[in-house]
Amino acid sequence: MIWESFISTIVILFHYEKYKEIHDILRHSYFMKRSFFKNSEIIACGCIEFCKGFARIETVYKPNSQNPRSRLHTLAGEMLIKREKKPIITSQKIAEADIMLFQLSGIIDFTANRDCHYRHYRWFPITYIYAKNTHNMWTKLKSKKYCEKILPLFGVSSVDELKNKIGQSKNDEDIGYYSNIFDPTAPRFSDIIKIEEIASIN
Repeated sequence: MIWESFISTIVILFHYEKYKEIHDILRHSYFMKRSFFKNSEIIACGCIEFCKGFARIETVYKPNSQNPRSRLHTLAGEMLIKREKKPIITSQKIAEADIMLFQLSGIIDFTANRDCHYRHYRWFPITYIYAKNTHNMWTKLKSKKYCEKILPLFGVSSVDELKNKIGQSKNDEDIGYYSNIFDPTAPRFSDIIKIEEIASIN
């Protein structure tokens, strides 16, 4: 529920161009129990922790192999994209927000200075396979004016800082389901726009 609410919040904030607010949420500390045990200590975590429950959902709660739903890549993702609240929260926007979180997690450290114990440092975009078109997500960054507008999302104050930050990111990693060799991987930032294209036009 927290994961679903988190992605829906990102969809709404991005729609209303609340870029600084998104950055602050991604960098915020969330106080969570280390485990489900009653007396477990409470620790400060990054939002990356919201992804940690998926193994149980997919392996324990997912229907057995005789049920057609068991052939889904992801039960959690299938449920989420059906929770559309049009016109803003659509299945496409949900998938795009999920992908954006994956891409930003290679640029913005979601876990810095926290006692995070989640084994992955990247956000896994559960719903990426439901995105119909991801090529337009960052193409506006070719515009210098748009770059200046969106700087707060990346936590920088100039276009040069933006380029440097993206250039130093961990965005060359392929992440996907790998159920078979034909499965697509989640689109990387560099698959959509190159560093040299950023702010290349007025």
